[in-house]
Amino acid sequence: VTGRQISDNTTQSNAITTLRSDNTTQANAIASVLADNTTYVNVWANMTPTPAGILGGGVAYTGADNIYVTQGGDAAGFYRYSITNDTWTTMNSIPVTTSYGTALVYTGDNFLYALQGGAGAGANGFFRYTISNDSWTNMTVTPANVLGGGSLAYTGGDYIYTLRGGTTDFWRYSISTN
Repeated sequence: VTGRQISDNTTQSNAITTLRSDNTTQANAIASVLADNTTYVNVWANMTPTPAGILGGGVAYTGADNIYVTQGGDAAGFYRYSITNDTWTTMNSIPVTTSYGTALVYTGDNFLYALQGGAGAGANGFFRYTISNDSWTNMTVTPANVLGGGSLAYTGGDYIYTLRGGTTDFWRYSISTN
């Protein structure tokens, strides 16, 4: 990671951020280890808080300035974070409440896909978000409810891969045939 700010407010390039667990007095502290093996601890910075509490929400980075987040916690909130401005914008809510197992993935260009998540009946919603007009489209539902641990991965091309969470189920979704 280049340009990592360290605890003494200087910036170092070529830092690698890791989780320390070496039973020292700073066990489990986040540390950056530079190429010359110099270690800096406590490199986390407080950013602007989210507009609402996030509980089991999903997150996706679009490769530009924005990060998108589903609220989770049996709520339908959906938010965009601007990295450059350190600000949050409330977007159009996802059409259903989301819970544990909700996930987001960016497929390039103009689209995000979202799993609803949740253990309740009908918690198998799957949606496409169009970034340019801040709108949601219902897509073909997942074969079963997506539980805590649900996740999405896009590798390019036509397919999104999904872990159901809480099970060994693994699915593939075709974008072109919905």
